[in-house]
Amino acid sequence: MKTEILHDCATHAEELTGTEQVILAKWYTELERDESETIFGSDSPSESMASENEQNIVLQQQIDGLLNQLTEKTELLQQVIEQNKIL
Repeated sequence: MKTEILHDCATHAEELTGTEQVILAKWYTELERDESETIFGSDSPSESMASENEQNIVLQQQIDGLLNQLTEKTELLQQVIEQNKIL
């Protein structure tokens, strides 16, 4: 029996034999693998997600560094403003 027909039977609550269930499960696994490869460029979405997480960590570190610099510059500017008020 074709896998699409098995899928149709399963989605309409028809009973499948053990063999048909195994065939359908293998087909679903193949579909998921193909889908992951299309979406993530690999068989495993975790590989792509790990790389993305690493990129996010680096970006967050850069943002934190820039925020620290901005804070320092703001404090210096406030000091200059206070000095100018005195003059």
